[in-house]
Amino acid sequence: MEENNVPLLKWVSSSTDLSHIETLWHEMKKVLRQHPARTITELRQKLQEIWDCFTPNFCRNLANTMPQRLSAVTKNKVFQLLLC
Repeated sequence: MEENNVPLLKWVSSSTDLSHIETLWHEMKKVLRQHPARTITELRQKLQEIWDCFTPNFCRNLANTMPQRLSAVTKNKVFQLLLC
């Protein structure tokens, strides 16, 4: 990336605040808590059904939250640096 002058954002790759999949998993867990599976087969089926319910619009809206997420993480990081 550096050789091709591709700018990269610097953040911890494991930051759950910046991971869209974490939000999707959270939503899946909420549904599973309301409708728990009793077997592995049933769990797989329910997870697939939940996954299939994520609409393109839901995913688009989730992606559109990235600027706010970046801002919040940046502000928090600066705040933490000020406290040190």
